[in-house]
Amino acid sequence: TMVAAMQHITEQAAHVTEATQEQVQSAAEVTQGAANAREQVRQVTEATVEQAKQARGVAAAIVSMTEQAEQVTLATQELTNAAEEVVRGVVGAREQVRQITEATVEQAKQATTMVAAMQHITEQAAHVTEATQEQVQSAAEVTQGAANAREQVRQVT
Repeated sequence: TMVAAMQHITEQAAHVTEATQEQVQSAAEVTQGAANAREQVRQVTEATVEQAKQARGVAAAIVSMTEQAEQVTLATQELTNAAEEVVRGVVGAREQVRQITEATVEQAKQATTMVAAMQHITEQAAHVTEATQEQVQSAAEVTQGAANAREQVRQVT
């Protein structure tokens, strides 16, 4: 009877040992999952920082293009004022008016080109902002996954 009882206890101990090994294995897998999630968070954070840097660069380019457009507008106004003076009284002003008109047209073309470039940059900024928002969302999801993994580790432990 004692031998049978000892054999029964030994079998139970083997089952407990096996269950413990399975729990240790499960905890190791969850811990690895948490490590993977932390790495994903790190990578997403790096990508988000890079996107933010690009967004700042695009914003600076927009400011620069706006300043250039303002300068072109001022130069165009100055050329227009000069053209008015020439028309009012300068003898032989036709050639000067033609030159001023050409310069004004060229400035207007440049202004149009700059506006198109600013619109393109604005669209790029919108894409960068959208990508950044997606990465922030991804980071939030990965962070939630890491929190879930930690909770699983805690429960398994």
